[in-house]
Amino acid sequence: MLNGLKDKLSKLKKTDNSIVHKLDKIKNTDKNSAAPQNTPGGVPITPDSAFDADKMAEMQEDMVKKIEDIVNSKSETINANAESIKTIDNRFSKMEISISTVKKNLEEYSERFNKMEETILELLSLYEVVSNSVNPFVGDGDKKSLNLEKIDNLENRFTDIEGNFEHLINKIDSIKSCLHWQLIGQVK
Repeated sequence: MLNGLKDKLSKLKKTDNSIVHKLDKIKNTDKNSAAPQNTPGGVPITPDSAFDADKMAEMQEDMVKKIEDIVNSKSETINANAESIKTIDNRFSKMEISISTVKKNLEEYSERFNKMEETILELLSLYEVVSNSVNPFVGDGDKKSLNLEKIDNLENRFTDIEGNFEHLINKIDSIKSCLHWQLIGQVK
């Protein structure tokens, strides 16, 4: 997209260069020559027509000035467009960096979530084993060999993991909102 704009700008510059070249040719023509001047058809210019030639020279000078003004305004427009393109290109590169950072963070958090999910599944299976051994409605009442301290430790560990999981979810939500506002700020 940017290359297309640059190509168009270079084409505009080429047309300006050709106009400038034509202006230089007009300026370099000998306006006040003492030798008799001829028209493009080869007809000599008479004193009456010399007056017309003077008017013609003035008109040419006016045209040259107008063309120079047009060329200058187009050059200014081209320069402004080039600056705008540079600014947009810089913004895009900054946004690319931000997006790659966001992707990296999301991959990292996704990996952490997967690990936490595995840990929770392990704890749930362990909890099920413990609750089945303590539950009086499952099996014999003689199989209560697990110590109450071990059960308390497992419950505390499960509670800690739940707290860590909630903390991680809150952190991810805050990072998402921060990145959202950051991206909105860059777009403006």
